[in-house]
Amino acid sequence: MACTGAELDAPQGGGLPYTSSCSPAPEDSPETFSSTTPFAAQYPIQEHGLLAGNDCLRRLHFLLVAAEGWSGAPEGREVLVRASTHPDAWTARLARRALVAARDSDAMAARAHDLTSGSSRVLLWSMLDLALARDAARAHVPAIIAAADRAGNAATKYVLPFVLGEIGGEEAITRLEHDLASPAVDVRAVIASLEMLADDAAPAADALRKVAEQHHVADVRERAARAYARITGEGIPARRPRCPREVKRLSDGWLVQLSTMSVRFAPTDWKAHDRKKDRRDRRSAAGRCAPLIDDDEGIYIAHPLGADCLVGINMGEFGGGVSIQNPRSDKRELLFGGNPKRFVDEGDGSVLVFEGLVHMTVVSGSVRRVRRQPNGKWVAERVAELEAHPLGWARDGEGRLLVLAREELPLTREQRTTCRADHPSYVVLRVWPDGRIEALE
Repeated sequence: MACTGAELDAPQGGGLPYTSSCSPAPEDSPETFSSTTPFAAQYPIQEHGLLAGNDCLRRLHFLLVAAEGWSGAPEGREVLVRASTHPDAWTARLARRALVAARDSDAMAARAHDLTSGSSRVLLWSMLDLALARDAARAHVPAIIAAADRAGNAATKYVLPFVLGEIGGEEAITRLEHDLASPAVDVRAVIASLEMLADDAAPAADALRKVAEQHHVADVRERAARAYARITGEGIPARRPRCPREVKRLSDGWLVQLSTMSVRFAPTDWKAHDRKKDRRDRRSAAGRCAPLIDDDEGIYIAHPLGADCLVGINMGEFGGGVSIQNPRSDKRELLFGGNPKRFVDEGDGSVLVFEGLVHMTVVSGSVRRVRRQPNGKWVAERVAELEAHPLGWARDGEGRLLVLAREELPLTREQRTTCRADHPSYVVLRVWPDGRIEALE
């Protein structure tokens, strides 16, 4: 697919023209970013047939790379300003982003104003665009933090740490230090941002060391130790992981042999390798709510909840969520966004929700409880943020929740040298009533 249509003339002093008219991408187009690439590559487009090697994406990257140079060239800023009101939506949007990358105060102020938008997607775009301005956007950090906290979900969990790491400054580092201990934020994203800030992140060093020494997931400890070493120049002795003696997959769950006991775990996943049996089992577990399961619509699991149904939509890396739905209606009330894997009835009217996602280098998981308040309203409460992918669940002798989880792959250095090769990435976690998580083995 080639770009066609109007061109942005290169400013005086040279440069390549930017042609624009690929299918215009709206403000809420799904895009991804990576904190390991230059700012010019933060927005690989996933829609409209744009792939990494085509002309449109190369020109997108060129525009962002050239923005600062263009803005300082004769008539360069005027070129970008004219393009920002171009009738082609794609051209206009990229020009506005380029102005932010060029640290144009008016463009940054406009994006900061968009942080108050009622659209969560416009808000996310505003945060990401301001990150392009790096330290020039530090005056907007309080507004960025407030907007992310208001939006919650992905804005707080993944995007905010990345944006704060790009912008830096005292307020950003203070928030990142706080978020190292927050269950609502992806700790790996926080560590990556602190590591990128290097010496500037020294105020967060003690909190980072605590994560390196005490976190229940081995790869998180290793990441934190690496970041701490980069920030302080001091190494932290690796804490050896305690690995299960044996992990065996059964037809109906898992059998795990620990050093002190053997635990049989009920599954939190389904038999995805057998699609017919997988769907049959999911429908059987859904009971009277089974007719709501529709794989084509992403409706993966369902569970009776009073007169209503608890519905889980899981579309992998494209998201999902858990909602309440009356089986006689198409309307749903969203409780929370996520990737639900299985509902477990607790027998007291409440339901545990196991969530998890494994996608490329991302491994995440959590447990929530859906229960009814005295006023009749259903709410979802966070039980535990696992920072690992749940595979099975059980209860110990005191009734506390045990979770068999898989940590991030590939294996960490300490796992490769201390755990058996056939199950080096498994960990058994005990969840305490107050939300603390203890790694057993």
